[in-house]
Amino acid sequence: MVKLTGIKMERKFASEETKQLLFSVIMPVYNVEKYVSQAIERGLHQEFIDFELIIVNDCSPDGSLAICKKYAEKDHRITIISLDKNGGLSNARNVGMSAMRGRYVLFLDSDDWWDEDLLQSVADVIEQDEPDIVFFGYRDEWFSMDDRQLQTVPKIPKAISIKNNHLEVLRRSIILQAQDNDMYSWSANKAIKNKKKPSRFIDVPLSEDKEYIGRLWENASSLSVIAKSLLHYRRKKAGSLRSKYQPHFFKIHKLIWDYRYNQLLEAGLLDEGADVLKKQYLQIVYLTVQMMCYPEAHKSVADKIQFIHTAENDKHWDAIRDKSMRGAFQFQVMGFFFSHNIYPAVLFLGEMIYFIKVHSFWLWRHLR
Repeated sequence: MVKLTGIKMERKFASEETKQLLFSVIMPVYNVEKYVSQAIERGLHQEFIDFELIIVNDCSPDGSLAICKKYAEKDHRITIISLDKNGGLSNARNVGMSAMRGRYVLFLDSDDWWDEDLLQSVADVIEQDEPDIVFFGYRDEWFSMDDRQLQTVPKIPKAISIKNNHLEVLRRSIILQAQDNDMYSWSANKAIKNKKKPSRFIDVPLSEDKEYIGRLWENASSLSVIAKSLLHYRRKKAGSLRSKYQPHFFKIHKLIWDYRYNQLLEAGLLDEGADVLKKQYLQIVYLTVQMMCYPEAHKSVADKIQFIHTAENDKHWDAIRDKSMRGAFQFQVMGFFFSHNIYPAVLFLGEMIYFIKVHSFWLWRHLR
C-alpha cells in the first residue's frame, strides 16, 4: 500500500507500477452499495483483459468500500484509492487519472454497467486508427425510485472515422451534438487518449461532464465513432439535480455554452453550429425559468421577467438569433416567443415545464 497526501492507494503488485496498459478505467464510488457489485462485475467480465480498474473511494459512508475490497482481493487488475475527505465527482476522477497507466482512459459510473464486448470493440478501433477520442452509444435504463426497471432507450451514434483533421473533428462534434446532446456531452461513452497533459475535470456543482467534454474537442485531431450500444446508463424517474432549485444553474451552463460558441466561432463553424447553439441556449433559458418556479427559489414574477430580459439581450445570442433553426415544434415555439420579446409567453412556458415536470415525469422526459 502506497500512501500519498490525503490518499491511500492499494495496488497488489509493485512490479505493475510501470507496466503500460491499453486501458485505465476510473470508477468513483460514493454511497452505491446497492449497485457497485454489478458495475465491478460487468466491468471486469470483458472479452479484452489488458486494463486496470481504478476505484476511487470518495469517503463513502456506506458499505461500498468493503464490497470493492472483496473484489480487489480476487482480481489484481483492481486498484483502490481511498480519499481522506469527500471531494466530489470531479476530484475523484482527477485523482484516478493521476494514478492511471493506460494509453486510454474510460470513466465508469458506479451504478452503471458495461456489455462484455465494450473494451474489445474500442480496442479494435484503436488498433486500426489510434484516435484521440473513441465515441460509442449506450442505453438509457430507466428505473423507478424503488428500482423497478421501466424502460430501455438505445442511443446509437452514426459510425465515422476521422484522422489528422481537427476542423473535421469539430464539425463532426456538431453533428453528434445535434443527434443527442446527452450522448454528446456524457464522459462515460468515450475512450480518451492519455496525452502528456491530459485535460482534467473542473470542480463545478453540476454538469461537470458537459464542461469537460466541451474542452476535450480543443485538442482532438482524430475521432472514431462506434455505431453500437456498449454500456447501460442507470437513470431514475426522479432525484436528478434538475429536480430541485439550483441557484447557479444558468451561470454554469451559460459559461459552458459560451465556451462552445467561441470554440465554433474561432474554427469558422458558427453558421454550421448555430442550430445546435440556439437549441441549447433556449433549453438553458427555459430550464432556468422552470427552476425559478420551485418554492425554495423565492423568485417573484418580476425576478423571472428580469432574468428573461437579461438572457434575451445576451450578445452571443444576439449574433445567432436570426439564423435558421430546424427540429421539433417545441423549439420553434420557444424560439419565437423568446426572440420576439414575448416575455409573458416565455414565463408561461417555463411555468408549464415546471408543472409537467412535477406532475407528469414521463411527459417531461419526452418533451425535453
